Amino acid sequence: MFFSHSSKNLRLIFDIGSGSIGGAAVLEEGARAPTLLATARLPISLEPTIAKSELKRLLCSSLEIILKDLAAPFRAAGQPMRVKQVDCVFAAPWYSAKTREISVSKNESFVVSPELVNELLKKEEQIFEGEAVRSAFESLIHDDLHMIERQPMQIFVNGYHVGSLYGKRGRELRMSVYMSIVPHSIVEIVEDIIHKTLHTSHLSFHSFPLLLFGAVRILYPGEEHYLLVDIAGEATDVVCVVGGSLAGVATMPLGAAALRKTLARKLSVSQELAGSRLSLFAEGNLEAEMARTLREQTGEALRDWLAAFEKASKQCQGGLLSRIFLTVDAYARPLYEETLKESKIFGSAPQLFFLDETMTSRAISRAPSVQADPFLSLETCALSKRSP
Repeated sequence: MFFSHSSKNLRLIFDIGSGSIGGAAVLEEGARAPTLLATARLPISLEPTIAKSELKRLLCSSLEIILKDLAAPFRAAGQPMRVKQVDCVFAAPWYSAKTREISVSKNESFVVSPELVNELLKKEEQIFEGEAVRSAFESLIHDDLHMIERQPMQIFVNGYHVGSLYGKRGRELRMSVYMSIVPHSIVEIVEDIIHKTLHTSHLSFHSFPLLLFGAVRILYPGEEHYLLVDIAGEATDVVCVVGGSLAGVATMPLGAAALRKTLARKLSVSQELAGSRLSLFAEGNLEAEMARTLREQTGEALRDWLAAFEKASKQCQGGLLSRIFLTVDAYARPLYEETLKESKIFGSAPQLFFLDETMTSRAISRAPSVQADPFLSLETCALSKRSP
């Protein structure tokens, strides 16, 4: 029975995005592939003008519902849900991220020590926090910021690439570091709910692009140069990978929700009905004439997205690469696939790889009747660090 040993190695993952909040209970047992014991996802509406108090209320209530849904199969099996580790993953626009280039050179050789690296990182953190306050978080929340990740991506000592950081001696140190931050009050909300409900201090915070990068490295270990594109509800993340290392990241404030909103306006219907029409199109259940009309009605939103995508990709070091790994909700996939394949922005025909359950099933498993969720599956793959 899946739940009989779950109290020993249970990990909870919370996926906080702009269009929904999801959660997964994951069983990790030695060398076995991690198993999703339960998943849950709740749609949310996150508008740029949302008030601070409403934002906090929305996050609190959503996390509480997700926790109850994840605990339900454990209660049904008569098993307590004792959690070993909790991971909270933020997608845009909850976080801001950037790769920073850090360098130091001296006339005399020096040893790369933790003290030196921390001093360099602190300076970059202060610069980054100032930039983030003026950009990504202006419309989300005015708050103190909390650094959740500072991950070295490439390290060079005296011009030579090295795998480890500390203890090396040289006259020149150069490294690229991925940094991500979230509003401090958001971190406090999550910490308060987790500590009160689950009574665990093992809580870690992550940004989705870094975990997406980790998952693709596990699932496709031979890939060197590519783009990672996460088309979420209200935003799209673009990550450039060069030489197998994360070289740059950009976020654009256009996502799949724009298709629903545009179609709803054109048809004078609710966004829910517009979403249903998009799902029928994605499933191939619209008549040819209705499908042609839908393409026309969503064309403007897709052209705006493509223009923003081209600009964001070129802002990343490495430029507009034509090998692309994508995550997007199923209802929107065909339209974005058509848009990218038919575009003229690439030097050659783009190669698109959609990261769905078919891809992740090589590295993780699901208990019977557990709802598939490609985003939670990718995060499970990265956090459990299991190769297929």
